[in-house]
Amino acid sequence: FLRIKLEPLQSEVWGISESNNNPTIGISGEGVIQFCLAPYVPPIEEPTYDIKYLVNGSWIYETTGPTVEQDANRDIYRTAATELVISDSVTEISYYAFRFWSALTSVKLGQSIRVIGNRAFENCSNLTEFICPNSLETIAEEALNGCSGIRLLEFGTSLNLIGSGALAACPLLEVAVFRSRNMPIIGQYAFGNGGNNSPRPDIVYVPDDLINEYAVVLWNLADISKFRPLSTYES
Repeated sequence: FLRIKLEPLQSEVWGISESNNNPTIGISGEGVIQFCLAPYVPPIEEPTYDIKYLVNGSWIYETTGPTVEQDANRDIYRTAATELVISDSVTEISYYAFRFWSALTSVKLGQSIRVIGNRAFENCSNLTEFICPNSLETIAEEALNGCSGIRLLEFGTSLNLIGSGALAACPLLEVAVFRSRNMPIIGQYAFGNGGNNSPRPDIVYVPDDLINEYAVVLWNLADISKFRPLSTYES
């Protein structure tokens, strides 16, 4: 307790003798004010991590190094993890790394990722958007194949390759955004084979002066009438 005795023109502090979790103030019959103070609880610092994922309301942290590979111990959470965060320390998400993580509703990619490997996010069917940083250069074969809930897809300024089948079976895609001023290489059936499960976005945003060029490269994604100037896109 911190006890302060009130006397004319002076006060006396007797110090803190104990504290608990219920701060109170009391005044005794002798005019002594007593403070019962709650203990100081320092903030918990977040651990250093390369990736973290949310399972049942708690974050699981991993140090993977710059390349995130598939891990059998991690995969036990693939039907339970709902959010995934990749830190800026990661440059590559390797093949199969998060394949069949079907409970994921959110993926936040770090600003240093250059490569998303083969089938890295295949069949992550509860994702509704996938936002790539400007650092991303390659999205490999079938990387997002079967991500059937995706409605918004954004690529950054460094994209140069979309692998075969990378975006097949994404039938709900509504908006696709391309920012690179260099035409990316498009693998065979990158956007599916034209069947019912192939993506057919309502709008494709590309750099303002490159609409015709992108329309040629992305012929299997959308008709030229769907293309819009990137300057009109509001994220």
